[in-house]
Amino acid sequence: MLTIENRTKQLLIVAKNSGPSLYLAPGKAAVVPQAEIDGNSKIEKLVRSGALSIGKFTAPRPVEADPPAKKEKPQKR
Repeated sequence: MLTIENRTKQLLIVAKNSGPSLYLAPGKAAVVPQAEIDGNSKIEKLVRSGALSIGKFTAPRPVEADPPAKKEKPQKR
């Protein structure tokens, strides 16, 4: 899986190999299979122009939740 990111300040419509297009808002990214990008001349042209960047997809690490804070009992005087 690869991540493609829109580097422009306008909407990009990216034609995929499988047919349907991908609509990427400015600065947004999408995860697509390698097969959607291989041999796609339109995507290659967008990458060369700097409008689109392609990188490896890395799954975000799960964030560990902090343990709940213990409630302190008020001290008796």
